[in-house]
Order: sequence, then C-alpha cells, then structure tokens
Amino acid sequence: MSVAFGCVDVDGYELVAYTSGLSAGLTKALADLDDVDLMAAAHAGWAAVPAQRVHEGASVLEHRMATSEGVAILDVRLPAGLVPLRPAGDRPEVVGLRLAAVRIGLARKLLDLAIGALTGGRPPLHHMLLVGAITDVLGALASLRSRLENAVLRPVRTTVVDVHRRLTRLDWQVAKLFGLRGDLADHPVRALFVAELAANTWLGARQECHGRLGSALHARGARTAPGHRRRSGTGDLRRWRAAAAAGARACAARVLRSGRGRGVADAAP
Repeated sequence: MSVAFGCVDVDGYELVAYTSGLSAGLTKALADLDDVDLMAAAHAGWAAVPAQRVHEGASVLEHRMATSEGVAILDVRLPAGLVPLRPAGDRPEVVGLRLAAVRIGLARKLLDLAIGALTGGRPPLHHMLLVGAITDVLGALASLRSRLENAVLRPVRTTVVDVHRRLTRLDWQVAKLFGLRGDLADHPVRALFVAELAANTWLGARQECHGRLGSALHARGARTAPGHRRRSGTGDLRRWRAAAAAGARACAARVLRSGRGRGVADAAP
C-alpha cells in the first residue's frame, strides 16, 4: 500500500461529514480506491459507496434509509473460484479509520441540532438533563477522537473495530436526545445509523460492534441477484423504530431514577 493511501486526515474527514453529510464523507474516504481496490477491501463482498459511484448494471442491495443519505450497498462478491486481483492489505483498517472520523463529524452535527432544539416552554430540569447528556457525549467523542489520531500511525483492526463499537453506543445516545422525533425515518439522525451500516460493510464488524442495521444486510445479501436492485421491506425499519423507542423509554427511566442526564460512561475508552 502506498503512503498516500494510508494517510488519514482526521480533521478533514470529520469536517466534510459535519458540513456536507455522510455521502460526502464517504466519497472522501474512498477517493483513492479504484474499483479493483474496492473489491479487494470490501468485507464479504459488500461495500457501502456514494450513490454516484454505482456503475450501470451494478448489483445493489436497495436500502431506503441508505438511499436517502446518498449511499448505495454494492454487491461485489466474486464467483466461486475467483480471487481479488490485489490483496486487501490494510485498506479495510484505513477506510475504517476514515469512516470513524466521518462518524464523529456526523455525531457532532446532530449534537448541534439537539442544542438548537433547546427552546423555551420546557421545564428547567429538562434542559439541564439534556445539556448534561450532550456534554457527556461531547466528552466521549473527544476521547475517541484522540484515540483515533493515535491509531492513524498504525491502524490495527482490533482498535479500529473498538472505536466503531463505541461510536455506535454514542450514536444511540445522540438519537435519544431527540426523543420520539429521532424515531422517525426522515429525521436527520438516520445518518448515524446508515454510517454504522457503511462501516460494517468495510470492517465486517457487525457482531463485534453489535450493529443494529448490519444484520439486515447480511440476512438478505445472499438472495440478491447480480444486476438486480432488491426492494427492501419495511420490517427492518419497524424493528429499528421499536428498538429506538425502547431505548428512549429505558433512558427516560434511568434519568428519573438517578436524577441525572448521564448514561454514556460505557462509551468512553
């Protein structure tokens, strides 16, 4: 692998995601991978890419939430007996580091939206709890960002996977800040969950990260025919909504019991 490919500008990836969203961050993260690199590095033959990178006739797993974020899930599995033209090397780990920076930028953007939603008409205690929760998430993100910058020098798979696992926990804490609004499929918080799905396709960390959306990809992937855009059903979205609602209720119960707006300590390294 060339030195140029191995570069991970944490500030740059985070800023692009913060200002322009997931698709732009993914575009930057994969900019120096050609199609052969992509096929070699994608885990288990699946690759999340920007929608504009999909070639005509490509096999795509249709996922409505991903499509709404400008992301496509490509089926790049090779026929039996064939092997990639190039070894994967540490491409998956480097892409994983870049996507971790992208996810941090997305989380920061959602936190800004949550802060902007702190308007009048709510009890002061409600605002105090939200501010406390937001402060905790920001602190955990800063800690993960520092760990990410250290990992850039030597991208080790276990470290990259662990960073994404902790980011997934934080994403759910961010989603809870929006209450029932964060349960809506068209809410901006969906970018966090699509970003988790994208990271899972590159790292194959569905079980290691306990990803919520990655299971849907692997469950349906084997039934996606080449050149066919498979229509995704509503079952995954219903399960996601139910999980998000249950998480919000559990968070509210913990807050009432403890009187505090914390709950992200387990996300800190």
